[in-house]
Amino acid sequence: MFAKEGASLALLDLDQQGVAETARLVDGYGLQADVSSEGSTSVAVEAAAKALSGIDGLVNAAGIMRSSPMVETSASAWRRAVEVNLTGPHIVARCCLPWLLKEPHATIVNVASAAGLLLNAPGLTAYSASKGGLRQPDACDGRGTGTRRSREQRLPWHGGHADGGWLPGQCRKLRAQAAGQAR
Repeated sequence: MFAKEGASLALLDLDQQGVAETARLVDGYGLQADVSSEGSTSVAVEAAAKALSGIDGLVNAAGIMRSSPMVETSASAWRRAVEVNLTGPHIVARCCLPWLLKEPHATIVNVASAAGLLLNAPGLTAYSASKGGLRQPDACDGRGTGTRRSREQRLPWHGGHADGGWLPGQCRKLRAQAAGQAR
């Protein structure tokens, strides 16, 4: 979507080969990073900012989902889901803040999931809990940046929700589509 609108993109993923292939498809930059690691993410974000001459928007879309009942979900599987799905967006946003705070219309989008809203999501205990955390108002939506430039939009995106706003020029169109008013 963003590439079609002409945005320059830097993509981060744990899978170096996969991110390189996807980056080629969108004429972007593919960088390997583990979003649950501050060190790995910081290096990748620095490289992205250098390649793009800054950062003016962020879409946190990383996520892992393993299906298993709570009784079969180990503490390490729970921790990994929380580290990637909830802590990861926080780490990436903090790493991007030095550039985002320089942009008057900078935006952070956190991709959550409808599973984070469900009271009963069988087999998705860790995933639901971690994605539900992204829906909390101050999880990563700009209010914690120390600025008054905060926007929050809750729009459907790939079956989930994107909290924190959208890149300028897309917001009105997407709101209209979400309301079923798009022409």
